[in-house]
Amino acid sequence: MIQPQSTLRLSLLITLCLACAGDFFVTLILAPAYPDYSHLRMVMSELGTSSSPYGIWMNRWWLFQGILFILSAGLLFKSCRTHGKRSLLIVLCMALFGLGAGLGSGLFPLDPPGSSVSLSGQLHDTLAAIGFVALAGIPFAGALRFRNENHTTRQVISWSAFIGGLGLLVMFIVTEAQPEAMTGLWQRSFLFLEYAYLIWYGTLISAPEPSCVS
Repeated sequence: MIQPQSTLRLSLLITLCLACAGDFFVTLILAPAYPDYSHLRMVMSELGTSSSPYGIWMNRWWLFQGILFILSAGLLFKSCRTHGKRSLLIVLCMALFGLGAGLGSGLFPLDPPGSSVSLSGQLHDTLAAIGFVALAGIPFAGALRFRNENHTTRQVISWSAFIGGLGLLVMFIVTEAQPEAMTGLWQRSFLFLEYAYLIWYGTLISAPEPSCVS
């Protein structure tokens, strides 16, 4: 008989994989309909503007992704037998990313290139920024979790993901105002690293342990 805890942990891993992989899959599917769209130079949010042929579907995906991340945060909280401060920090970061970069981006689309700044565009930038900072903090929270445990390799992976993600996030922010810069590449590289860490973390949680988060 499948134990409830095992079902929760498996659900967590599946939900995380869907939320993370879906972000790249949906953009790859919708981008060809956007004239002259470049994955290397343009951010994902441009696929959700009013000038995008399928902008409404991109925004609906972000709403769905936000729900998936919030659900993942709840599953992480419930799947662990103990809930210390380090566990709550990871849960909080996941929920903030879902609220900001997911629901926030979907509800308030980015302004089309060359248009005046609207309230929707300002809210999009602010909420997405909060979400991205929260996402960057997840490996840091993971490193804190493993600090007092006998998991040196996991600490190294967590700190590497945190430092690497922070560097990629800075490059993304710095190049965002430069039209010909590889802003899209930096954004996708940041997301890929953080998503990969989340899925790796999810596989750890899915494995049966006496106490999956301290």
